[in-house]
Amino acid sequence: LEINSEEVREALAESIMVRFEDRLARGLATIINVLDPKIGYGLIDAEKAVGPVLEAYIKKMAEIEDSFNKRMAQRAKEAEEAARKDAAEKEASAKKK
Repeated sequence: LEINSEEVREALAESIMVRFEDRLARGLATIINVLDPKIGYGLIDAEKAVGPVLEAYIKKMAEIEDSFNKRMAQRAKEAEEAARKDAAEKEASAKKK
């Protein structure tokens, strides 16, 4: 699958993040209900228990996102250079004829 358009890539990334956030929220709600179904003080206890793990996870996801964005920028640059090279070759070929 080749994704050629920046808008398509952005829409795909956005839909992936929306789905991820929804699933993360559902998972956290399940954990909270297991730890203390009464909520109230249970949220405080859940935050103490899950907070550091969640913070580490969010940090790791941010690192992954940064890495992904850098790779996508590099790929876009390479594709742009390849397109320029191809155009130059076609132009040179056309001049020979």
